[in-house]
Amino acid sequence: MAEEATGKTIKQLKTERTSAKAAFTKQANYLLRVTGDLMKSELQTEYRKLCTLSREVNSANDQYELGLLAEVDEGEKEVKLQPNEESDLSKTTEDCRNRLEEVRTSVQSSLWSRYAEGELTFAIEEAESACEQARGIPVSLINKDAYEHKVETGKQLVAEAVAALKEWEGWIPNEEKTELDGRLKGLRKLKNNLVAKKAEFLIVQRTAEEERRDSSQAKSAPQPAQQTILKIKPTSLPRFHGSRREFYQ
Repeated sequence: MAEEATGKTIKQLKTERTSAKAAFTKQANYLLRVTGDLMKSELQTEYRKLCTLSREVNSANDQYELGLLAEVDEGEKEVKLQPNEESDLSKTTEDCRNRLEEVRTSVQSSLWSRYAEGELTFAIEEAESACEQARGIPVSLINKDAYEHKVETGKQLVAEAVAALKEWEGWIPNEEKTELDGRLKGLRKLKNNLVAKKAEFLIVQRTAEEERRDSSQAKSAPQPAQQTILKIKPTSLPRFHGSRREFYQ
């Protein structure tokens, strides 16, 4: 019997299912009516409520089915519901799924056009611009600090773009997802290339340091002592001018 299997009568189970369906329908109608008016957080919150109500509908439907199966004559070889009962159960499940998809499409369209598209486009373009600026910096010692600053900025913006894509992942239309994934993949590759390019600046820096060190060593090396050259003036001999008295004896 149903009461033994579920703790409730068939009537109670059917009433609970009806109540769950009514609450779900009411929330779905509300969302379809105010989708374009609610703010981002409000819209997402109300949609989560609808998802919760849809699960309650399916749960109540499953309990009702369990109760119906429990009511089948135990003497029958195969426990099987009546065609109208099976049709009713299937219709409840299908109607709930279709209505949830209808509301989701409406909510997705609103969130994408009003929030997600702009936020994602801005985040990706900012990251692309920063990375392109870094890539255009020539490799030289004087540009090393500026390059490292641009690379760090680019890495941060790429991380923000990735976070934004993850935040909106469930709300991106299928026709937009491929392009966005491709641009993000290109950003990651560009970022990795910029990080790898740091090695070129390090080589330039190391070369400059070695040249300065060699120059400093050359200046500080001891110079050979200069030998003093003594110039000896030749001795002048006395000259004879015709007078022996004046000539040195």
